[in-house]
Formats: sequence, structure tokens, C-alpha cells
Amino acid sequence: FTESTYTYDNKEKKQIAGTWSAEDGTVFNVVMKQQASNTAPTNIVGQSDQCRWYKDYELIITAPANVGAMKQIVFTVANDKHASFTPQDNKGAVTDGTSIITWQYADGMNPFVATADAGQIRFSKLVISDEVGSAPVVPTPTPGETVKVANIAAWLADSKTDVLYEFENPVKVVYQNGLNLYVQDETGSMFIYGSTDQTYTPGQTIPAGFTGNYVNYYSTIELSLPKDGSSKESYKAGVDGEPVQPAEVAIADIDGETMGNKYIVIRNCDLANIVEKNFEIVAGNDKIAGYNKFGIDLPETTELKDVIGVVNYYQAKGADAPSASIYPIEIKAAAGIAGVEADLNAPVEYFNLQ
Repeated sequence: FTESTYTYDNKEKKQIAGTWSAEDGTVFNVVMKQQASNTAPTNIVGQSDQCRWYKDYELIITAPANVGAMKQIVFTVANDKHASFTPQDNKGAVTDGTSIITWQYADGMNPFVATADAGQIRFSKLVISDEVGSAPVVPTPTPGETVKVANIAAWLADSKTDVLYEFENPVKVVYQNGLNLYVQDETGSMFIYGSTDQTYTPGQTIPAGFTGNYVNYYSTIELSLPKDGSSKESYKAGVDGEPVQPAEVAIADIDGETMGNKYIVIRNCDLANIVEKNFEIVAGNDKIAGYNKFGIDLPETTELKDVIGVVNYYQAKGADAPSASIYPIEIKAAAGIAGVEADLNAPVEYFNLQ
């Protein structure tokens, strides 16, 4: 999920009821319990814009199992109520700043458990990351005029960041998972990011008229819905049709710059070096990185496989240049025996981990 932000604003109830929906859509379970008595988890009582975390109370934050471990949490805190906390088993480092407390642990925790050491901590915002360091911030274009484009290729060619694009053609749905929507037309492939308030299934057609901004997110090109929700109504219900067939490609022929967001299948390959969500796809002497973004099962069998997914092109933090990787959607035995498929309704937050 890369980075999920939660801002506390509960002027009516003045409490958090156990689940927090981050701005990127990821739902975290957040509770507090008294350490000494080991009482059942309770709500966190706060005031209009700040939560109160008292001495000797454990704060427990649990991320969905399919989004990985938390490695960094940044608390925005009140200067006058700024105590320290100790993570469970002293895992990780806690750094106090003037108005923030940062916890970092390279190995990650899920759940994150910590105890306030003294007095109380009042915090108004959490930024939870699955990477240590400064996570990328998604650009927020300010739409000016509305520009109509005939198709995906025309949109890619125009690539203005200060306009709202309206598509005059329909597109076919490849795959949807949470805020991530992959589509294509006869001219190219496209990744749509944001809440459309629609649930699409593979093969459906999205009618013409949908809108969004062009965003180059660390070399990943996306049609991003404005954060104010103004584009949601332009996304109409899908019209049923036949599922899109992936393009068969060899690993050696994958070019991330020209094939970004393309729906492909790599045949007769194997998975290697599986570490949490990271792995490699190997075919003969060729290999390419994979990232289990959608939380599917990665079968560790010796038989050859067909990996079906989308090409991701992204420049990671600290990298000198962008590179291609594969987000798997489905994995089948090479002989055609169905393997496992991603859950279309899983609460996965993209947060733009590209």
C-alpha cells in the first residue's frame, strides 16, 4: 500500500470505533487496551480533532493481511501533549520531533503494538507506510479546461497535466481491484486510479464520457480521478461482454516504457525467490521482477506456470531509473489447469506502490 493516511476528524462522536478507512481506501483495525489489566480492546476516545492515547495503554493497529506489514508510522502530535511510546518488544526506532513522532522498523510489524510511556499523547494524523523513508506523494493536478480525446493513444500523446480529459470512446475492462482499474481499447492500455463508485468485471465495457487527469507517477502513467470526487459521475455502469485476452509475450520482449499497464501472459515459466510480496518470474535464462500487489496466492510448485498480469513501469525510491515488473492477476499451470485468481473485491489500497 506504500502509504496510507488517516486524519482524525470526529467532532460528533469524539471517538474512533475500531476501524479507520485511510484516504487511499485501506481499512485498518485500530484499538487501544489497558496494558495492566489486559482488558478487552476499546475505542480510542478523543476530542474534536485529536485522539488521546494514555500512559500504560497499548495502541494496536492491524493492517489487512493482503497489504503487507507496516514499517513506518508517522504521528502528527500536539506540542503540549507529546509523550513518548515504546513499540512491542522494542522493535524499531522511535524518533521524536517538534510536532511528529516517527516509528520505523525495516522488518515490519502487523499488527503494530506500542505502549504510551507517560502522560498522554494526542495525535491528529497517522501516515502508515510499508516502506521506511519518505514515501512518494501523488501529484494533485488542478484541472483547467476539459479536453476530449478519441482514444487511449490520443490521451497518451497529448499528456497534459493541467486539464481534465474526457474520453469519446468506450474502453474494455481488464481488471479491477479496489482503486485500481485496468482497461484497454484498440489503441492501447490504461491504468485508472481512484474511486469510481462502480464495480466492474473483466470484459465489461465502460461507456464513453469518463474523465480524469493525466498523471506521471514516478514513470507509471495513470488516469487519476480528481480527489474532490468530481469525476465519479462520469463513470457509468459497465456493459457485459467477453473478457479481454492477454497478449502472450516473452520476458525478453517486455519493455516497460512502451508496455506499461499492458495485460499480458508469460507462458511456461516458474516463480523464484519469493519473499513476502516480491518474487521473480523465470523462463529459461530470462527473468523479471514480480510484485504481488493484489494479494493472490503464489504457488510454490515445481511445475511450469502461466503468469497472467499487467506490466508495471515504475522508478522506486533510490533507483537510478524506472524498471518493469509484473503485477500478477492469475497464475495457472502451464498445461491449462486453473490456478489461483486475485479476489476482485479484496480491500487492496494502491497507494500507488508502483
